[in-house]
Amino acid sequence: MFAAKPRINKIAFTSQQAADWTFQKLSDSATQLGARYRAAISRRNEICKRLGSDEERIAQKSRGPILSEYIEGREIAFYILPTPTRMSGGMKGLNEKAKEKIYAEMAMRAPAR
Repeated sequence: MFAAKPRINKIAFTSQQAADWTFQKLSDSATQLGARYRAAISRRNEICKRLGSDEERIAQKSRGPILSEYIEGREIAFYILPTPTRMSGGMKGLNEKAKEKIYAEMAMRAPAR
């Protein structure tokens, strides 16, 4: 699947639902990958439950990759970003300006090594 695109080293989803669908599909060929993704989502959700504010949860969710895995001989980092549309779950502080900042930071991140 990734062999045809050797320069891909990070993938960003614009919703958890899109990530869920993708990892479900990837799990068909690599069952451990799906299990590791589900564990990573569970860990992140537990961390977010303990945080006091929406701003802290936004920062936690956009801090780094949800999962980084070696696939077909290279490391690929997977990120889940807020949807660029207005349908972002109603978190306080997740306005258009905050989304622009998250997307700009994502673009500046160094590739996974």
